[in-house]
Amino acid sequence: MKQEDYRACMAQGLKGKQGLSKAERKLLFCTQSKLCSGKAQSEDQAAELCAKTVPKWAKQALSKQEEKLACPVRMGRVRETIDTIVLGLKSGDTKEILPASAQLLNDVTECGTPEALQLASVATHEVKGLASRFYMKGEARDVINQLEVLKELV
Repeated sequence: MKQEDYRACMAQGLKGKQGLSKAERKLLFCTQSKLCSGKAQSEDQAAELCAKTVPKWAKQALSKQEEKLACPVRMGRVRETIDTIVLGLKSGDTKEILPASAQLLNDVTECGTPEALQLASVATHEVKGLASRFYMKGEARDVINQLEVLKELV
């Protein structure tokens, strides 16, 4: 597809869409780009592809063994990873929580339910924000609660 055709397709799909939240705009842009590039044939297929997209910051080079892990093993690892993140947030040790958050999001993306994926995406985004600055322990309370809910979902 030519660049001009792609741009025209994207403009047509995004035109007139106002009053959307940041997450809704992001999803709309992603689904429209999948449709315009030909990676998806329908909006449902495009939405499914977008739901499985991991943010750039969370992409990690997984070893071949990790890629072959079965979902029950990954979900067990998710529970352990949540414990690591919660402990890091409570203690203020942010050095370990960012890689753990990336691993959590990768595992939930591969094997989690749509509800778990949505919650993991929101929680890991907030963890990333906390990890990049000094924060008061009370600020982490909401994120810790979200992670505990996620732990129950998986």
